[in-house]
Amino acid sequence: GLWRGGAIPFGLRKVLVSDGSRDHWGVEVDPLTGPIMREVFERVARGERTGDILSWLESKTGDRWSHPTFYTRLKNPAYYGILQYGRTTMPAGRQRRKGDPEKMVEGRWEGLIPEDLWRAANAAIEARGRGRGAHRSIPRQPYTLSEGVAVCATCGKSLVGNRMYGDRYYVCQGRQAGTCTRKGVNADDLEEAFRHLVTEELAKVDLDKMIKNYEKSLAPEIEEKLRREKALKKSLDQVYRKMKNLTLAIAEGGDFHSLREMLGRLHDEEVSIQNEIQACRDEVARMREVNATVIRDHVADLVNILPELEAEDLKTVYRNLFELRFDLEKRAGSLHMRLRGPRPEMLPPENKEEARLDLSRITTGRSARI
Repeated sequence: GLWRGGAIPFGLRKVLVSDGSRDHWGVEVDPLTGPIMREVFERVARGERTGDILSWLESKTGDRWSHPTFYTRLKNPAYYGILQYGRTTMPAGRQRRKGDPEKMVEGRWEGLIPEDLWRAANAAIEARGRGRGAHRSIPRQPYTLSEGVAVCATCGKSLVGNRMYGDRYYVCQGRQAGTCTRKGVNADDLEEAFRHLVTEELAKVDLDKMIKNYEKSLAPEIEEKLRREKALKKSLDQVYRKMKNLTLAIAEGGDFHSLREMLGRLHDEEVSIQNEIQACRDEVARMREVNATVIRDHVADLVNILPELEAEDLKTVYRNLFELRFDLEKRAGSLHMRLRGPRPEMLPPENKEEARLDLSRITTGRSARI
């Protein structure tokens, strides 16, 4: 029933709890926002319109929730006392992803509302969704340019996916917050044009420049690794001297047990330093193995796999390598490529290639409805 990190749900707050030996984060009802969230569930369960509830919420909190945010919060089982661990994972150096459902573990706390109220509210939302027209049956399609891939050229905020009347759009996150006035753009048009532009620009990458930048970026890093290895060797020599002195002290009749304990600690330190030295050597060797042929093959592979990637995988590639600054008014934007190749240091962030994207001819007038 402990809180394992991440954003705390609206209406709840973290609280320190102790098991006697250490403190942990628990969860409890927020005295200010908890009653508001409890009334949200009650209003939904009674069948009140979502728009009316959102207006009431805005009057209470000063914030205007989007419909997706509203529905996502209602589905969170934490409100009736279920905390889920392992629902998502974030391996070192990678993006957060869904965890294995079979490995997910549940914990309990007292909850903000009873389980039957939570189920009644979610059943009301589900029943309401079934009666809203045929477009609700359209399969959800991921927005591959959201989450920072495409940003508004006017205010710098991310473009986010939005669906209206069965069509998919990108709108500025600032518009949803009331800080940007730019209208939306058809998502299918933008994604198709972006994908073609990326493929074309990758094929035109100046590989000689890329290789030169990579080799240039290696020099200071290799030098730093070599300096670190030299310092570690000095520390290792000091450890060896201490071990030699302790061995002599034992031979001369010193306190055997205490000296042996000190010798054991020095041995552990010796192993740790040796492992770190080897890690430095391995890293330098790996950097030197990446040559021009490897880089050319890497870029060629990237060009070849892009047309075959599923939407979620494509989104991951986009998020790591590209940024589109798109002007929603002019229907044009600039593509920045952060080609980092087999290693993140392949091309430093300040060395960006830029290409132009123009959607003025193919964007339909439907986006004016946003």
